[in-house]
Amino acid sequence: MVDVIGKVILVESFKEVFVRILEKVNQDYFGTVEKKTKLSEALTSINQAILETKKFIRNEGYVDNTDLSKLWHIALNKSVAADLKEGLPKYLYHKADFWGEPREWLDNKASLEIVPKLNDLKNLCDGIMVKLNK
Repeated sequence: MVDVIGKVILVESFKEVFVRILEKVNQDYFGTVEKKTKLSEALTSINQAILETKKFIRNEGYVDNTDLSKLWHIALNKSVAADLKEGLPKYLYHKADFWGEPREWLDNKASLEIVPKLNDLKNLCDGIMVKLNK
């Protein structure tokens, strides 16, 4: 029961992150060239980490990969630089931590719930890009 509740909280929490970031986009928070550039770098970095992670899982499965961990840390740093601090850094940090020792995470299903799904992150990035291009 606790795992189900934890999963609901995680999903709702991630949806809230998505909503808060989109509110900033809608309020033209990223209206300057500098802010748009940093946002673009953050989204590109997250997307690259997603693509590399999917490729790695397809080819190798869930084994330690410090290169993926580094990609997720770069995405984290670029997200903070872009002022995407509405909870997103926490998720990216856990993603990086996961790839440092995935077996540890996979063996503990409760802790695994705090790692965002790749598709959720991809949807977040795509949603922001759609809003920016309106």
